[in-house]
Amino acid sequence: MPEITPYLKKFAKFSTQIREVVEEHSRKFYADKKIKTAPTHQPGEHVFVASHSLSNAAQGRSAELMPRRDGPYVILTQRSPSSYEIASLDNQELPLGVYPTPLL
Repeated sequence: MPEITPYLKKFAKFSTQIREVVEEHSRKFYADKKIKTAPTHQPGEHVFVASHSLSNAAQGRSAELMPRRDGPYVILTQRSPSSYEIASLDNQELPLGVYPTPLL
């Protein structure tokens, strides 16, 4: 029965590491295909902001029937690559807050 040489041990170790890297690259490649690019907005654009309404049986409100978005609002500035400062159309000098891109 042949013995396992140090070369074969090192080869087996490297082959498992290579296999793991290839599998990780393959998973990343297919996962990156599904990523959508975030929309970019310019200052002055009108947007709607997603709202999360809760049902309230005491007041007779159902979340299914409530509006899913509030607005329109105007974008004042871009604070980061993924967030914008917005204001009401009526009073554009007073910012309402900073909202991330997925909510716009």
